[in-house]
Amino acid sequence: MSGSEVISRLKRDYIYNLMLKGEREDGRQFNELRDIALETGIIDKAEGSAMVQYGDTQVMVGVKMQVGTPFPDSPTEGVIITNMELNPIASPDFEAGPPREKAIEMARIVDRGIRESGAIDINKLCITEGEEVWMVFIDVHVLNNSGNILDAASLGAIAALMTTTVPSEREGKGEDYPMPVREMPVGISLVKIGDEMVLDPTYGEESVCETRITISSNQDGSICSMQKSGSGSLTPAQVVKASKIAKEKGEISRSAGRYGTRYGRKDRKLVGDIEERTHMPHTCVKCDRPTVKRVGTGIWECRKCGHTFAGGTYTPSTSVGKTISRTVKKAVEQVE
Repeated sequence: MSGSEVISRLKRDYIYNLMLKGEREDGRQFNELRDIALETGIIDKAEGSAMVQYGDTQVMVGVKMQVGTPFPDSPTEGVIITNMELNPIASPDFEAGPPREKAIEMARIVDRGIRESGAIDINKLCITEGEEVWMVFIDVHVLNNSGNILDAASLGAIAALMTTTVPSEREGKGEDYPMPVREMPVGISLVKIGDEMVLDPTYGEESVCETRITISSNQDGSICSMQKSGSGSLTPAQVVKASKIAKEKGEISRSAGRYGTRYGRKDRKLVGDIEERTHMPHTCVKCDRPTVKRVGTGIWECRKCGHTFAGGTYTPSTSVGKTISRTVKKAVEQVE
C-alpha cells in the first residue's frame, strides 16, 4: 500500500468518525453552506466577470463575446461555450496543459445548468438569421481548490452573465445592450459519505466520498439539471432529499449572487426569508384553494377563481390588515 493510500484511508476514517458524532472537519452541520462572497466587474477587458469564494475555494469567471456563425439546426440562436481551467496553482491535483476529463466534465455541468434553465434568451443574440449570431464564451478559472468548485463556478457564471454587456458598437452591429438574462440558475452539490448526504463538501470530504450529485434550480425552485458522478449509488429517497436541499440552499446562493458583497449575511438571510414567505402557497378567501400569487406591489390574485384583492407588500395579509378586518366585521355585526 502506497503512502497516499494510507493517508487517504486515515483521512476517510477521521471524517467517518466525525460524522458518527454528527460533526464535520470544519465544524459545519451536514446541510450547512460555507460563507459565500461575490464580486463582479473584476476584469476590465471582459464583457462580464465575477469572482466567487465558497469558504476558501476561489473561482474567477470571465465572459467574452464575438460575432460568429449559428449552428445549421438553430439559425436564430446565439451560441454558448463554457470552458474551465484547473490551474496547477489552485491544487496539487491539477496539472498544466490542455483541459483534462475532470475539467471538461465540470464545464459541461455548469453549461448545462445555464442552457436547460433558459437563463439567456439566445434568440436575442441573433444578428442576421442563419448568418451571424453572438457567441458567448464563459471561461472559468479555479484559483484555489478547497472543495466544491462546481457550485462556485455555477454562481460565478450566472453572476458574470448578469453583468455582461453585448459589445454591438465595437463590432459595428448597433448599440450595446445588456445580456438578455431571464433566469438565475444556481448549482448545489452534495456528496455521499457512508449513509450521510453532505452539503457543500470540502476538499477532504470530496476525496473520500462515494458519489456526488449536483442539482441546478431556477428562481421558482424548479429543477433544471441534475448530474451524478462517482461509483456509489443513491436511493430514490436520497435523491428527493438532495433535491429539497438544493431548492432551499439555492435561494441562499442566489441571494449572494444578486447582492454580492454589498450586504452582509444577516441582510441576505432577511431578504431570503421575505422572499420565501412571498412565494409560499397562500389560500384564497373565496375558493379556499392555495393558489394566491402576488401580481404587483400589494396586489394579489387567485389563479383558480380570479379573485383579486389588496394585501401586504410581501404577504396577502398583515397583522394590521387582520385587525382592521376584525374591527369592521364586529362593527357590521353590531349594526345588524
